Amino acid sequence: MTLSPDLPQRAATPEERRRAGRMFWLILLLFPMVVGTMLAYLSVRGRQVRDYGQAVVQEVATRATPLQGRVPCHEVASAKAPASVKSCEAERLSGGKVTVTIQTSGGQKYQLHNAR
Repeated sequence: MTLSPDLPQRAATPEERRRAGRMFWLILLLFPMVVGTMLAYLSVRGRQVRDYGQAVVQEVATRATPLQGRVPCHEVASAKAPASVKSCEAERLSGGKVTVTIQTSGGQKYQLHNAR
C-alpha cells in the first residue's frame, strides 16, 4: 500500500493523545525507579559481603591459635557466608595484621584488613 499525497493525513483523536501522554509519563517515571531499585539491590548485596568479611577479620584477630598460611573462611568463622560469596580466604600476617580476601560470583574481589 502506498500513501497518496492527495489524501489528507488522519488526525490523532483526543483519546490517542491521552494514551500517548500517559505512556510518555509512565516511561519517564518508571525508568529512574528501575535503575534505583537495581542500585539499591547491588548496594545491599555488597554490604552483606563486606559485613561478612569484617566478621571474619574480627574472629581471626581474636583467635588464640595462629593461622597456618591462607585458610578458607568457613574453617575459622562462625558466621554464614552470603550466597554471592564464591571464595573466601583468611590470612594472619606478621605483626598481627589479618587479611581476608573475598571473591564474589559477580566477579568483584574484596580485601579487608584489621586496624593493626
